[in-house]
Amino acid sequence: MTHNLKGILGESLERLGTGKAKPLMIIDTTFGGGKTHTLVALYHLFENSWLLKKNENIKELLKQREMTEIPEVSMVSIDARDLSGIESEYKTIWGEIGRQLNCYDRFEEYDKKMQRPTTKVLTEVLENQNKPVLILLDELVNYLKDSEGIKVGDTNLSNITISFLHNITEAISKTEKAMMVLTLPGFEPAYIKQSELLEGYKESVRSIIAREGSFVVPLRKDDVYTIVKKRLFENIDENLAIAVAEEIQSFYTKNSNYLPEVVKSTEYFKSLEKAYPFHPIIIDILYDRIATISEFNKTRGVLRLLSHVIKRVYQKRNNLDIDLIITPGIIDLLDNSIYNELTNRIDRGEFQNVIRTDIVNEDHKARAQALEPITYMGSNVRIATTIYLYTLIGSTKDYSRGATIKDIALAVSVPKLLYPGDVEESIDKMDSIDGLWYFKQTAGHWYFTVDISIKKLINDAKTRISRIQKKKEIKSRLSKMLRTDIFDVRVWESDVKNPTKPTLVVTDYQYLPSTEGGKPSEGLKDIVEKEGQNFREKQNLIYLLVPKKERISKMEDTVALYLAIKDLKTSTDTKEQLKTYKKKIEEYEKETNSNSNSTIELCYSMIFYPKGNDLKYITLQSGLEGAKNLPEKVYLALKKADKILEDLHPSFIADRVLQEKAISFSDLYERFQNNPSLPLPKNKEILKNSVNNGVDQGLFASYKGSMQDISEINLCKFDTITNDFEYKQPIKGGVKDAYQILPKNLADELFDKLNDIVENTKVCPHCKGRNSKSAVKCTCCGESFDTVEPPEPPRKPGDKEDIECPYCKTKNPKGSEKCEKCGKWIITKKLTFTSIDEFLEDVEEQAFKLQKVEFRLPTTQTLQAARFRLSTLTTGYNPKIKASMQGDKIGLNIKEAEKVDVNELSDIVQRLSNLVQEDVVTTIKFDYDDGIDVSSLIESFKGLKAYEDEIEFKAEIITSEKVGI
Repeated sequence: MTHNLKGILGESLERLGTGKAKPLMIIDTTFGGGKTHTLVALYHLFENSWLLKKNENIKELLKQREMTEIPEVSMVSIDARDLSGIESEYKTIWGEIGRQLNCYDRFEEYDKKMQRPTTKVLTEVLENQNKPVLILLDELVNYLKDSEGIKVGDTNLSNITISFLHNITEAISKTEKAMMVLTLPGFEPAYIKQSELLEGYKESVRSIIAREGSFVVPLRKDDVYTIVKKRLFENIDENLAIAVAEEIQSFYTKNSNYLPEVVKSTEYFKSLEKAYPFHPIIIDILYDRIATISEFNKTRGVLRLLSHVIKRVYQKRNNLDIDLIITPGIIDLLDNSIYNELTNRIDRGEFQNVIRTDIVNEDHKARAQALEPITYMGSNVRIATTIYLYTLIGSTKDYSRGATIKDIALAVSVPKLLYPGDVEESIDKMDSIDGLWYFKQTAGHWYFTVDISIKKLINDAKTRISRIQKKKEIKSRLSKMLRTDIFDVRVWESDVKNPTKPTLVVTDYQYLPSTEGGKPSEGLKDIVEKEGQNFREKQNLIYLLVPKKERISKMEDTVALYLAIKDLKTSTDTKEQLKTYKKKIEEYEKETNSNSNSTIELCYSMIFYPKGNDLKYITLQSGLEGAKNLPEKVYLALKKADKILEDLHPSFIADRVLQEKAISFSDLYERFQNNPSLPLPKNKEILKNSVNNGVDQGLFASYKGSMQDISEINLCKFDTITNDFEYKQPIKGGVKDAYQILPKNLADELFDKLNDIVENTKVCPHCKGRNSKSAVKCTCCGESFDTVEPPEPPRKPGDKEDIECPYCKTKNPKGSEKCEKCGKWIITKKLTFTSIDEFLEDVEEQAFKLQKVEFRLPTTQTLQAARFRLSTLTTGYNPKIKASMQGDKIGLNIKEAEKVDVNELSDIVQRLSNLVQEDVVTTIKFDYDDGIDVSSLIESFKGLKAYEDEIEFKAEIITSEKVGI
């Protein structure tokens, strides 16, 4: 027996037994249930007093009032729903009162004419009963509703009944031991007008109530916890309840910044303990919000719903073993009984589609379910379920719906599963374009709506986007995302011919995807190993950027969303609908545009590269510091995997690449390009530096001349041979493509052979040829040794003359054009280069001036790729520029201009090329008049070196006058 029920029964005993308590009692269930339970208790207290007087609670109530017996009363019990002014024998409430008090004759005329009896008549009837009278009047609102349509003269039965209630309350208050108990229901939106009538009645009797009556509420919130637990459980371990309450309160304290202030109070701890195994917020939501819906009977509705919840939790206990308490989030809307209780049974059937679309469905394809991998009661489903419960309220105003993020966090947070601080991020995800369709937020409160959703319009439009449209957009984005000088990029090309630099082949996701951990398909192997019908030679130049199969759907879906939004914006069919969503759709367009690139990059995240006879793969992951775009990420990933090298130790060449025979430098470079077992130097310069260092360190040697010269050494060419042979010292001017690289065994053999010749021969002072020490006449020039001056000391490999280089201070023979040690020019001379590679080899770190440079670019694609590097040749220098564009259908000439924007020129060429639909050849010439320091443009030319195999190049330079000798 609840505290409030004891009060109600006690007051009725006192009024009917002693006449001291107030005569009128109104049971108000606006803010709680328990009405039926209270009326039944009152009825049995007086009708079955012989039995209830033995009850300990009743004994206590009688004792408190100095009473020994339950008074015998005349009982009137009326359920106004059973009355009808047309069909029933007794047409009015007073007629029914007369019938039950066995004095209908006093009310018959009033009843048949539907006129209210006077206060005097009513008082006489009550006093003539000779015992106390108790009138229980239930469901008055329904009666007033029904009787409003019954006309009585110029008024209606409802108005007459209101007047009767004035009279009956006055009569009861005058009768010493009479009492009337009537009920006022909670908010019932279907009966708004009758509720207003009832409010009028309340106002009319307020003066009497203030003196003689009282409003009572059968149940307090604390009573609900007790009733629910007693009705639904045979036994609850109170010690366990305390332990769980303590653990949850500790969890809330640690996360209090993300929760409502109420969790910090000791009262909330008590609520957790009292409500266990339910979270108190379940009772709050059901009683304070859902119970305001007229179709939901408070106490009975709560008990019925929670019995279904308990059954479902028990069935799914293995999936909910981490939950300490039953929270709103695990009220399973997949259970048909729960689903019906929270939709059709409370007249909210329109939300069934919302639930199955956005929250849960059997196929696990509801939008909240699709956002996470957990198959049962994941975080998003718990949050969405809770928000749906907060959506259910009797009011139709948006501001009364929903819950704040902190309220939601309190309702769903579970230790070790879902933390309060993560709730906002989950809600943001559900509110995104990929999120829930019927999700809405007003003034910080989140709730569900059945209104048309902009996200649904977008997703409907998405279904109209074809695969062809998606593929076209994805290919276009890939082409833009992969613009680079690092690789030659081929998007969706499977047969790459004659690669000349590292080539990144991007495979078509429809035909050549892959999966992590899976073996590379034959199609992927064919791209690397075959060129047409033949086997590819330069396999080590081919790298594959391959989509992950499991991410293709997400990529297509995101791109389709972007395209759908673009279509919606231009569609006349949806123009009016989108007016109110203009700002939101702009946000979604921006979001999906960014997400499209992100999902494409996430999808295309597998890099396959040749390794021996197989293909290996790496995935693009975080930790690729310094990468500004996708090509740089690919490059850094290959570098991290030691497939592409920025630094190559010469010992690797000596031990792993060189064999027993000499090999030209160009063939050595090709060996790296051809052999998949080897890493690939980033560019030829890396290999050159490594070779230069290896020769200097004595790991191998280089030879500039013909190998025939050193296989059978001609003593007459000995001086040339020793100059061309570099070993254990820097290569003069650095290694060139035609130079032979000798493995260490051959280098040592030749080195020893040359030194042996020096020791055992003499030099002809006239021609410098070598002769045996006993020779009288030079076998090279025919001069006699007796007619010449004494011979100079023999010059061994590595010996230097006595003329000083202004750069490195090395002595050189008179008349030398370049220093024998550093290879730099030591005279003033005009030079012409047709190779960027040779140009860089000669001019780097030397004081040269560039006078003219010309580029011939065979395609618009090459021009677009090189445009930035070309533009750096003009910035700050203002050269005179000549340019021409030539195709079969079009031609363009710029004879001479001082200010031409290369980027703008490139755009013009591209547009004209597109206009005539043909590739064109572009020639650009830069004239620097008196010349500019080459050193300031070295980086620009290094960047253009990546296109050396595609463009024709010509440069004119002069050595600086300060180096002339």
